[in-house]
Parts: sequence; structure tokens; C-alpha cells
Amino acid sequence: MAAKRLQHVLVTIPASNYCEKARWGLRLAKIDFTEEKHAPLFHYAGTVPKGGKSVPFLVLPDGKGVLPDSDEILSYCGKALPSLYPNDQVKAKELYYDNKFGPHARRYAYHMLFSMGPIGRAVITDPLQSSALSVMVATSFPLLKTLLIRALNVTPEGAERSWAKIETEFAAVDAILGDAPLGTRYLAGDVFSAADVSFCSHGSLLIGPKESRYVAPYLNPANMPPQFQDRFFQLQRSKAGQFVQYCYENHYPSPDEP
Repeated sequence: MAAKRLQHVLVTIPASNYCEKARWGLRLAKIDFTEEKHAPLFHYAGTVPKGGKSVPFLVLPDGKGVLPDSDEILSYCGKALPSLYPNDQVKAKELYYDNKFGPHARRYAYHMLFSMGPIGRAVITDPLQSSALSVMVATSFPLLKTLLIRALNVTPEGAERSWAKIETEFAAVDAILGDAPLGTRYLAGDVFSAADVSFCSHGSLLIGPKESRYVAPYLNPANMPPQFQDRFFQLQRSKAGQFVQYCYENHYPSPDEP
């Protein structure tokens, strides 16, 4: 009888934009993995015993090591799927969006979700794999929210600074894409690459493409305060926002794909 094939283990906070980036890359590269889902801060229980701290955190099978962030995970995926890195500028653009756009998308998204009452709690607790853990996280949510606001500077002033950066990055992507039809121009050339995975993963927190299963169910504009609602539609209707939705529709493998 053949030995059971060991899978990679991806430790995540399900709605995290950086975890989404890792998840997208692994699925594109057809790398088998199981996902170990945690709430923010509670994720240390999944990373520290394995030798890590932040998420995403990928444990390689057969004791071959760990990959501690989305950058290393996507590079690992590129070895299995070289088309993720079709030219020399892709990695630099991927890291640019990770460092200059991703933190602002995360801060603003937390601010928006926390403004939506119980939805801010549900996006964290609903995906958890243990009902007991879901109850524990829900019970401790007021403290968890306070700690996240402090750790990520999720204040009205911080969120406004992040919104200004988001607008700048969306405008820059609008300029890169120009008037070309969607699917004929990408962020690092003429083909889909890791740079697009990075920008779109971070952008998914802001517009919730329907394929983003851990974000989309919670970003209903009807539940948003008017200011957030107007900005949601602004981003969604922009060329960059349409690009994010296009890439999810055409380049994001479903969990059920072989």
C-alpha cells in the first residue's frame, strides 16, 4: 500500500491579505496544502510552536523546513510554476505592493469592518475550524479589537492616511493599465504574474471580489456607513478595481480545481 502523501500546512488568519496572497500562489502552482486557520493574535498558537511568529507561515512536508512569509511562499510557488516570474521586474513589483500598499489596505479594511458592528467580529470568527475556539474568540473580541487597533494604528487618523495611499496606488495602477482591454496588460508586463497576485490580494480587502471567500461575504455596501460605501464603489468602479475583479475571475483557481 502506497504511503500517504504528506501535505504542506499553511497557517493563516483567513481574511488576511498576505495569507490570501500565499493561498493564491499555492493554488496556482497546484501545491497540495491544508490550511490551519486562526484569529489575529491567537495565530501565535499555530506559528510559535513551529518556529515562527507571523502569518502566512508554510510548513513544508517531510521536515524540509518552513517559509515564514508570503514573499518566500510565492517564490517557492514560482519554482513549481515559473510563469509566476516571467521577467526580472516581477519580484520588485510584488514586494513594492507588499510593503507600500498591503499595510495600508489592511489598516483601512480593519477600520471599515470595525465600523460595521458585528460584521467586524464575524469576519474573524466565522472561518475558524473549532466551534469552541469561535466562541472563545467572540467572547474576547472587545479586547482583541482594542489590541488590533493599538498594534496596527487603526485610528480614524491612521485610516485616513492609509486611504490617501490607497487612492494613490489605485491611480498608479489605472495609469499602468491605461485604456487597454482587461486581460491584455498586467502590472509587470503582458502576462499575469506574481506582481498581479500581490496587488490583487491586497486590493481584495477593499472591494471583496466574489471569489475571495473570506472577505466577499462581509463587504456588503448596504452595511457600510455612507463614507465607506462611497469609497467602496469608487474603488470597485476604477480601472484598478475592475482589474482586481478580472484577475479573480480569470486567474484565481477555485479550491475544488484539480
